[in-house]
Amino acid sequence: MARGGACPNGSDFFDCGYCIHLNDGTCDEPGTCPAGSDDYDCGVCETVQDGTCDEPGTCPVGSDDYDCGVCETVQDGTCDEPGTCPVGSDDYDCGVCETVQDGTCDEPITCPVGSDADDCAI
Repeated sequence: MARGGACPNGSDFFDCGYCIHLNDGTCDEPGTCPAGSDDYDCGVCETVQDGTCDEPGTCPVGSDDYDCGVCETVQDGTCDEPGTCPVGSDDYDCGVCETVQDGTCDEPITCPVGSDADDCAI
């Protein structure tokens, strides 16, 4: 308005914080689109660690891993619960075997060594 009137709809999208390339699969920040305007295409989830898995609806796949129960550091030898990983997602590294007492020795493939002692007759 200070420079001669209002702009036509869509003509000043960058300054208005809007991205005309939303949800096209290409991250256009910070070139064509202003920072924060093309979050979905840039792999950003605005509701990270809010307790709700928003993939693949509101958030791009892989951006809301924590809420979706995914731990990226599974079987790296470090128990990352409850810090980096959601509880129950890093069971292997935390020495937990989910198939205890099922009659099958799942060590050392599915379960960490020593976690399936009942089935492995140790």
